[in-house]
Amino acid sequence: MKLELELEIPDFTPWQNRLGHANSQRQRFGVYIHGLIATPDNQPADPLDIRVAYIGVATFTFNTRISKFYRTLNLGYDSHDGSTNHIGAQKARDLGYTEKNFKTALCVLDDKQEALLAERMLIHLFYQKHGQVPILNKN
Repeated sequence: MKLELELEIPDFTPWQNRLGHANSQRQRFGVYIHGLIATPDNQPADPLDIRVAYIGVATFTFNTRISKFYRTLNLGYDSHDGSTNHIGAQKARDLGYTEKNFKTALCVLDDKQEALLAERMLIHLFYQKHGQVPILNKN
């Protein structure tokens, strides 16, 4: 069996730069990578960098999923339409992180199943490299 998945990984940028863009509103599926990156180096994000704090999947829209992370991080809860809190963001908040600590890369995919597979594969590869999953993926 051969698994192939093509994933374009953009630069890490402040999350606010991604929200409101037509791409993040229209694109339904993909993987997002939150990194504890002080200053982006204008290079494609490395999903296996030890500074990656969370690898997640968007199966509705990026705006919805990332807003949930940052509402929980900033407010301590996510009160939008009765949705539940983001566990990774709760942990980040407990560890003293703020939105200024994070940069985000959005990897757009055309298919929900590909997005789910890409998330699992990236987390698994991160684990193989570092012997642990990203710090905020630990539940």
